[in-house]
Amino acid sequence: MRSATTLTLALGLLGPALAAQSVPRNADGKLDLAVLVTGREDGTRRSAFATFLEQHFARVGVCDYTAFAPADADDFDVVVFDCEIRPAPGRIGLAKAPTLPPDFARASMLVAGGGAILADPLGLKTDWG
Repeated sequence: MRSATTLTLALGLLGPALAAQSVPRNADGKLDLAVLVTGREDGTRRSAFATFLEQHFARVGVCDYTAFAPADADDFDVVVFDCEIRPAPGRIGLAKAPTLPPDFARASMLVAGGGAILADPLGLKTDWG
């Protein structure tokens, strides 16, 4: 699964940064962080990411990508913004991105097209378009 490979690579890059900050581990040996994964409610990618992350992080939650509101991240340390692409004739197939305020300060990981279209209004350079 290409998306799982992408997430594994991203977490591989994130791992040394977390180790450098000495993130404590819980009794199960998992990193003591709470991660929120956004995605399509009816998609398989969001649940696959959450299942993968549950092996490594103390708590993992899920949220619909299009309905995400900044308050949804209040109980989480990191938010993974992702949205499964569903191409259709004449459309790239991305869901409508949530709107983030310019002062959104939660640690976030932007994955694929869903992350790129979310970041564009904020002026982040993700090499999308």
